[in-house]
Amino acid sequence: MTRSDRKPTRKFSVGDRIIHKSNPFSTVQGSRRVRHGVVVDIIYKVNARGAKHPYITVKFDNSSRHETFMATRIEHEANKEAMLAEAAAKTDAVKYATIAPNYAYGKDAVAAFKSALTALRPDVEFVAEQWPGVFKIDAGAEVQALERAKPDAIYNVTFGADLAKLVREGTDRGLFEGRNVYGLLSGEPEYLDPLGDEAPEGWVVTGYPWYDLKDGAAGDFVKAYQAKYDDYPRIGSLVGYMTAQSIAAALSRAGSTESEAIRAAFEGLKLSTPMGEIEYRQIDNQSTAGAYVGKTTVRDGKGVMVDWEYKDGADYLPSDDVVRSLRP
Repeated sequence: MTRSDRKPTRKFSVGDRIIHKSNPFSTVQGSRRVRHGVVVDIIYKVNARGAKHPYITVKFDNSSRHETFMATRIEHEANKEAMLAEAAAKTDAVKYATIAPNYAYGKDAVAAFKSALTALRPDVEFVAEQWPGVFKIDAGAEVQALERAKPDAIYNVTFGADLAKLVREGTDRGLFEGRNVYGLLSGEPEYLDPLGDEAPEGWVVTGYPWYDLKDGAAGDFVKAYQAKYDDYPRIGSLVGYMTAQSIAAALSRAGSTESEAIRAAFEGLKLSTPMGEIEYRQIDNQSTAGAYVGKTTVRDGKGVMVDWEYKDGADYLPSDDVVRSLRP
């Protein structure tokens, strides 16, 4: 079989949540950037040597623009929604309400949580869905709508200034009292730190508890980052570092800078990271990097995660059979 006849490995599907990193090796302050978005289109192009490469068109969060990249420059997000759904399924809550920004990211995050939770708990029902405009939340109105639905639990996807307004208004009006609340990304320092002593108590969230990572590779990364930058790492710091590690490992394995060689090098690639050993699965080239899940609380006037654990991404990726079923 010639290279031009070979069917390319399918890495992505329309609707997948992805991460894109710009200038991961740059030393220019502010030039390195991590963005999140959703896949809206996939096409394959054939290069001069006859090799097929997937190009992914992405709608980024907080932007109306669509941008197209070679697939090697982006990666899937871990299925953090399924991790939160797993925690929710262990409770007695039956009636759920959701609140998420009214664009692709919010829609996808709610759909993924609902799908994962109903698979684990067919008896649950969703009694309300609130869709505030991104960074345009009317927190008072949203809190009233959620309260009227009388849910047992709430799934939140708001972030940034919207999250701060929701937390403040919901706390003042008692929305969260006696209810389980699940927050996607709400434990990440980028979003939790600005809340200060107003951070919510007892939310189950995904995030990055860098302050508790003292030992092993995770602790070594935190210490090295603090020593170099006189600051603490955020989730973007961790993701950016692991991206650079992955690229370096793939280049070393490929022994070449040719695109096809690098693509092939990622298949089954294993490397040690601050999250432990991860692998880019051979069947779909997806990383098994996981996520930290825990509960929020206030410590020394700051929001932190407690009772957290690291969830291995390998346990939340689709099975080989599912991956095969998604291929044309």
